[in-house]
Amino acid sequence: MINVRVFLLVVSAGLSGCSSLSVKTNQNTRNVLPLPEAEKESRLLSQYAQVIQSAVTNQWLRPEGTDAGLKCLINVQQLPGGHVIDITTNSPCNANTEEKDSLINAVRKADLLPYTGYESVFTRRLNFTFQYQGD
Repeated sequence: MINVRVFLLVVSAGLSGCSSLSVKTNQNTRNVLPLPEAEKESRLLSQYAQVIQSAVTNQWLRPEGTDAGLKCLINVQQLPGGHVIDITTNSPCNANTEEKDSLINAVRKADLLPYTGYESVFTRRLNFTFQYQGD
């Protein structure tokens, strides 16, 4: 089993990062109250990050000799619909050229990135940190 973590930072109007959510209940009636719109968007953003993480990590072919502790910032530009148009690696990144290429190829293979159902949290520019922590 490969242990990979991807941390997604989404930069969009009014949205940044992901946060945990809790269901609020009315103490008197024990009925679930509707979540405020911001919490719904935060939950959806968290789900969006998870599906992108899964899409990319499922496509990553680890180069032989890749050491645990690989960490690389990846910048992705995409179109509405999830079509990837540009991928770059950026600092901090301790990957060698072969490892960087494998990360870029993983994003390319994951194209089309998830979009349907995430339109309200979609952003054209994604920045995420890919971390390989060993088998």
